[in-house]
Formats: sequence, structure tokens, C-alpha cells
Amino acid sequence: MSTLRLILPGSLDSLNDYGVDEGFLPPLPQLRRFLARAQSCEDSADSFSQALLHALPLSTESRLNSSAALSYLADSGVAPEGVCFRLDPVHLKVDRDHARLLSGENVPLWKEEAEALIETFNRHFAEDGLHLRCFDAKRWYLCLPENPGIVCADLDQVVGRSVEPFNPTGPWARQWKSWLTEAQMLFFEHPVNERREARGQLPVNSLWLWGGDRLPEGSLVEPVQLFGEHELLSGLAAHFELPLAPFSAASPLTPETTLNSVLLDNEAYSLLINGDLHGWREALPKLEAHLQRAETLLREGIFSEVELLPLNGHLYRLNRWRLRQFWRRGSSLAAHFFPDQGQ
Repeated sequence: MSTLRLILPGSLDSLNDYGVDEGFLPPLPQLRRFLARAQSCEDSADSFSQALLHALPLSTESRLNSSAALSYLADSGVAPEGVCFRLDPVHLKVDRDHARLLSGENVPLWKEEAEALIETFNRHFAEDGLHLRCFDAKRWYLCLPENPGIVCADLDQVVGRSVEPFNPTGPWARQWKSWLTEAQMLFFEHPVNERREARGQLPVNSLWLWGGDRLPEGSLVEPVQLFGEHELLSGLAAHFELPLAPFSAASPLTPETTLNSVLLDNEAYSLLINGDLHGWREALPKLEAHLQRAETLLREGIFSEVELLPLNGHLYRLNRWRLRQFWRRGSSLAAHFFPDQGQ
């Protein structure tokens, strides 16, 4: 009995705070039908790494925050020594009430810029035993023998949001806050940031600490194939020796076998957290294509079950028996995209 798990963050997020109404949504017949016939249940995964690890049939439940270790393996080709943190370059946009975190496409870095900032950081914090390295300009790593006592939120949980609810906690949090303040001062008048601002680019004015564990524990009790283009997928493929394949708009998912399959597509998430609401709307047909292909594979018996994980607190499970229940209409899409409007 094989399962297809579609991890599609951002595809079913609330739009209540975006100043649009139901008329903004295009027709989404595949999504409407899937949600009407699928069984809905609560899901605790709230980050890419949690969703991926929950989707894998591991011999022991992995409670580690392995996101940084997995991307380190993907970027470098070797396992990190000790525990691994990501310490990514970000921009905190401060207004009267809160500081909102921007990263990725909003703060594009050249490799030379990253190396110059890291060199300044490493020189300043050498006596504290902090040493950063990067293999990709937007992903910086800090490896320590053990986690000194800090709990962090993954970057994908925080981007585009106020950082206050997500600040690191634990015995090491106060020390980290002190070091972060020093790093922010180092970067404030750094030549890299001065040149960025002269070009009209956002400066790197802070760092986001996340991860803080080793690679996932346990082994797979069943084979799995992975689909997508993300460093976490690449890390999982390398760590568990799994097949990994990209997908295209013309062929969103083409499994070669009846193995359990996991697909991660974070395009909708990236557009939404970067405030590109119209780009997000234009990407919704891709969601429809994923669901249409999944339904076809379900009907053909390639999979016995399809799970949709949009990281909105719910998991939607569809099998062939429920797929045949054509009389199920379900609630309107507005109830999913505008949950606070009583629809």
C-alpha cells in the first residue's frame, strides 16, 4: 500500500490579512473536489523539515531539528561534525510595533559579499569559538560539539512575519542575544552593506539562528522516492540514499514505481511570504496540476492514498474509496482561505 504525500506550503493559507475577498480566487475545481472528498485531520508539522520527516517511514521517530544538518549535507556533500545550526543572513524591517524578517529573494547576496561578512564575523568571534562557513551565499553554517541549550524556529516558519513570537529560547538564548547584538553592530557600517544600500538593496542587518541538531536518526522501514528541488530534499536523499527527481509544469509528478513518494513544492509559500499575492494567484494552476495528477495516479492504482500537507495545521487524506464519493460537496473554498469571515 503506497502513499503519495504532497507537501505544498502556502497553498491553503488564510488570506484574511491580505485585503482581498473570495472574488480574488480563480476557479479551483481540483482543489474543491479534493477537499470535499478528503478526510481532514489536525497536523502538527509547521516547518518544511518537520513535514518531510513526518512523511518518511522511519524506524524510530526523529525528534531532532535536523534542517540545518540536512542542508549542510546537501551543500557540502559531507555530514556536519557535531550539531549544526544555520545562521542565515537576513534583513529585519523594523516599524513601530514589530520587526519583520526578510530573506532569500528579498536579500539576494553575492558569494563575495557573504564571504566578506563571514570573515568579519569569524575574526570578531574567534575567541568565543564561533566560526561560520558557507557553501551557498544565502546559507551560512555554525557547527558546535553539542547544542549549548537553545531551541530555534526554522527560517521558513518566520520569513515575512514578526520575529518576536519565534525568538530562540533556552539557557543559551541570553548569550546568543548578546552575540547577535554584537553581530548587528559589526554589519551596521560594513562596506558590503554600504555598497548594497548605495545600489538600492536591503542590507544584511541581522542573522537568523535555526537548526541545532544532527542528521535524522533511524532508518527507513519502506523505500521512498522524493520529488522537488530544495536543499532539504537533497539532504534527505543523500542521507538515506533515496532517489530524487525534479518535476515540471508539463509533468508535475511521474513516479517510475509504486514506491511511497513525497513531493515538496514551496513556490506558493515563497510568493506569499514575499508579498507577491498576484504571483501566488498565478501559481495556483500548478496546485491544480499536482492534484489532478495525484488523482489520476490514485485512480490507476499507482498509489492507494494521497495526502495533502499545506502546513496550515491540517492534513487532507484521500483514498480510492473516498474518491468515488461524488456526492460529497464539502464547504466552499472561502471557508479555507477566509476562515475568520464565518463562511
